[in-house]
Amino acid sequence: MAFQFRLQKVLNYRQQIVDNASREVAKANQQVQAIQEKIEDIAADIVEQEESNFLLGQQLLQVTDLAGRASWLEHLHSLKSEMELEKAEAQCFVEDQMLRLNEAYRDLEVLNKLKDRQKRLWEKSQRTKENKEFDEIAQIRAIRLSRNKVPV
Repeated sequence: MAFQFRLQKVLNYRQQIVDNASREVAKANQQVQAIQEKIEDIAADIVEQEESNFLLGQQLLQVTDLAGRASWLEHLHSLKSEMELEKAEAQCFVEDQMLRLNEAYRDLEVLNKLKDRQKRLWEKSQRTKENKEFDEIAQIRAIRLSRNKVPV
């Protein structure tokens, strides 16, 4: 007879919860990384615009061109600020998901420890039963041998 953990279905369910939470953390980290890449792209655009404005500043430009470039640069700065706020929110979401993952993992560990403890107890009781059966067999053999002995 093999060991059967009575709460195996609960353990499987908890494992699914941990797996799902791990996937959610991975997705959230990917979102943070994507936002970070967008921020870096915007920062590169800002640097590029500022350098081109410096180079073009040496040339004679019309006021509308300068105003358009300035408003575009202002737009890039505001976009970068918005993306940084979005990144902060995404990082908070990652932290929340990590907390959920840790909680689910603790629940899973409790059940795994319970399973291990119950398995050790079951194995101990199985050894006790086997030893008891071996003792009974030995007693039966001893009785048979003592009956078969002829007194001298």
